[in-house]
Amino acid sequence: MRFGKDGGLCVNDYLCSMIYPTNFESKIGFDKIRELLKARCLSTLGKEQVDALAFCTDPTTISAWLEQTREMRRIQQEEDNFPLQYFFDMRQAIARIRLENTHLEEDELFDLGG
Repeated sequence: MRFGKDGGLCVNDYLCSMIYPTNFESKIGFDKIRELLKARCLSTLGKEQVDALAFCTDPTTISAWLEQTREMRRIQQEEDNFPLQYFFDMRQAIARIRLENTHLEEDELFDLGG
């Protein structure tokens, strides 16, 4: 299974590599779609997710992605106060506070509160 370039969720990597050439994504313009998506990302987390995207032929995986997209669109349409801006990458801060006797800086606390 495969999700993206670095491994993850697609049914059969070997079969996919036999059927689709390595430059398939650029041939169908997926690389351009990836760049358009990255330009709209609000954080490094989103850009990393876009970089990890890859062509997939697994119907189960595709259905799950479509369901996630439908859910997010529904939330955007139905929830008035859903925060859709100001996303912060807190991975470094969270990794740092895992150590005993450490704390977040004041600006990191504000980032958590949105």
